[in-house]
Amino acid sequence: MAFLITFLALNFVVFFHELGHFLAAKRAGIGVTEFSLGMGPLLASFNYNDTQFSFRLLPLGGFVKLAGLDDANCPDEKNYFKKTISQRAFTLAAGSIMNAILGFLILFSLAFVLGIPAIKPQINKVMPDSPASIAGIVSGDIVTHIDGNKIKNVKNDFIQYIGSHSDTPILISLKRQGADVELSVTPKESDGRGLIGIELDYHRKKYRPFLSIKEATKDSLFYASLVFKSIDMLISGKVDITEMSGPVGIVQVASNQLNQGIIQFLSIIAMISISLGVINLFPFPILDGGHLLFLAIEKIRKKPINKRVENWVNNAGVALLALLTITILLNDIKQWSPRTKMLDTMNSQLEK
Repeated sequence: MAFLITFLALNFVVFFHELGHFLAAKRAGIGVTEFSLGMGPLLASFNYNDTQFSFRLLPLGGFVKLAGLDDANCPDEKNYFKKTISQRAFTLAAGSIMNAILGFLILFSLAFVLGIPAIKPQINKVMPDSPASIAGIVSGDIVTHIDGNKIKNVKNDFIQYIGSHSDTPILISLKRQGADVELSVTPKESDGRGLIGIELDYHRKKYRPFLSIKEATKDSLFYASLVFKSIDMLISGKVDITEMSGPVGIVQVASNQLNQGIIQFLSIIAMISISLGVINLFPFPILDGGHLLFLAIEKIRKKPINKRVENWVNNAGVALLALLTITILLNDIKQWSPRTKMLDTMNSQLEK
């Protein structure tokens, strides 16, 4: 069920992207000959307002066919190439804009309606035989200071502090049933960070409308920046292409997050929607960004790029994209079991 819900959610993200193209094209007066849900052989369709709305066999996203761009047989008043550069550019960018809007709305809803999980400085559980247990920390203790520094932000002042002090004794000040307690704990190193073996309590923090907008904007920009950071790490060699996740890995991770809770699931769907919008604006042939690059060149040259050149570049882009997709897909399948073990470990490890 988690896989099914995740699959439908990801298809909705793609549908929202195509809906952006559709609405922008209609507003610009560009004909839309087909709006399809799914790919592959046609299952059913109906016509409305000069557009064929289709349902296809493979439930993998969807597409729109624009008159003139994907369908040469159309009147000039509806032809994509007869519209202004600004109208065409907005039609191309509208898919990514809709993805950004969808991601923002999800994040806003999390902050305003459901509430964002906020970590409390209170010990919810102590792992047996852990450094915390050996030091005498018990469930219910409230952390007030660490090495004499007051805990203002649990993540920065406590969790990250412990993570950066592997095998180094630290002094933790606690409130226990109203009494002050000080204990020395030595975090043990695990995967490059210090752990003391505790689970912290948390609560859902709801924000007022204005602050919800602020939080959603901040998180949206953060998710967008992750795309550029990932590309930079790939180019610099810090990560290998075999470490990239494709559709299989995304469904696997997202469905795992659904099992952990609706907030975690919606957060990753928002991240995927925003990432999809950003990636589609990259100036790569076949992507929306590639078409936007051609429009920019046309604006500078005062005339369109030669069709043969554009087709050659697009075909090369299709070949490269197909090669990249196959590589990532094969790696996704290969990494299924290791990724499953990693997710199971993450779910079972309650250490903070």
